[in-house]
Amino acid sequence: MFHLFCGLGPDRTLEMFAGHLYQEQAKPIPSKATILSKLKKWSSAHDWMEKAKKYDAEIIKETTKQHRIKLQAMLDTMNEEQAEEARELRIKAKKVLHKLADNMLNDTEDAPKLYARDAVALYKESVSTERLSLGDVTQRTETELSGNPDKPMVIEAVWGTGSIEGESENE
Repeated sequence: MFHLFCGLGPDRTLEMFAGHLYQEQAKPIPSKATILSKLKKWSSAHDWMEKAKKYDAEIIKETTKQHRIKLQAMLDTMNEEQAEEARELRIKAKKVLHKLADNMLNDTEDAPKLYARDAVALYKESVSTERLSLGDVTQRTETELSGNPDKPMVIEAVWGTGSIEGESENE
């Protein structure tokens, strides 16, 4: 009987359950009031309301866990794809840099329209993207707060871990 009560969801009440049971029975006897009276006794004797709250909390916890697993899988897939794209860009940028260097040395007319600074920027960005996609730190910033010169406080911020693993361990 308790599992049916829990199945009504987190907004369940004994009155709602009594109405549900009354509608499901073949005869109009016992009355809804009689059913409700018995439910109240059972609920009180077996602590249904507290158990139902624990049941709801467990459902929410499991749903959240499944969502985090799905989200992590999506992030892992995205990171792998972006790392591969970044690798391809890095290889292309490296080729352009080599071609620019060769053209500078040979002073040829067929130099690419790309400036060296553009190729360097592309290379740096592709390396950064590849690192980020693989879960490595891409940027680290420290700020020292003044106040007590003998004991300065340093705040460190890190960007680019690319993962949510470990979040659920603290909850």
